[in-house]
Amino acid sequence: MRHLTICALLATVVLLPMFTTPAFAVETIHAKLQGFNEVPAISSTGSGEFRAKIQDKTLTIDFELSYENLEGLAAAAHIHLGQEDVNGGVIAFLCGAEENLPVQFREP
Repeated sequence: MRHLTICALLATVVLLPMFTTPAFAVETIHAKLQGFNEVPAISSTGSGEFRAKIQDKTLTIDFELSYENLEGLAAAAHIHLGQEDVNGGVIAFLCGAEENLPVQFREP
């Protein structure tokens, strides 16, 4: 009887989250951007911050990208995928060529 009670308790602990979590998740990610994190690392006065919410249900990504103290003009923003300390391939373009940039990214 004791063995059956322990099995029932374990089954409840394992199965309960499957019925109490939403079917579609929202994941929030955050990254601090600095030259030291580039591969290879660079010395730069520029820095930035990236925040995003990835929503499974609507297949959307809402993001906010901010930066300051750049030593030149902002030319493009994109997301790489790869292991740490290695340049991974670009998997998503956030903004790019001048004609496609939002007003706040354009040269005055």
